This record gives sequence, C-alpha cells and structure tokens, in this order.
Amino acid sequence: MSQTPTNAPKGFAFRPNIDTLKFCRDMSAEDKRRWLEEANEFVRRFVPPERLERWERVRRGEDGDG
Repeated sequence: MSQTPTNAPKGFAFRPNIDTLKFCRDMSAEDKRRWLEEANEFVRRFVPPERLERWERVRRGEDGDG
C-alpha cells in the first residue's frame, strides 16, 4: 500500500479510474451537467448539513475535525 508523503498537500481530490474516464468521455456535455446536478441534489437532500460542512473543510485541506 502506498503512503502519502509528509510534504503532500492536505485536502481531497477525486481521481477516477480509466473505465470511468472512458464512460464519461462519450457522454454529451448536457448529460454530464444533468448527472452532476442530480448527484448534487441527492447529496444535499440526504447528507446532514454538519457532514457537508466537514466534507468541505476536508476538501479545502483543513483538518475537518474541529
């Protein structure tokens, strides 16, 4: 298992695998936009606001626990 270097920046980044990239490559821009809107709506509806805020802090590279 690889380890994160100690000098690596904090935060989170999604790195899709090659199969996901191939699938999305063939989607129209409109289909991609629609998919993102639906995914965001789902998350906003079912994830508690406190967890969303923690995710945002982690995404920004902050600790997320405070």
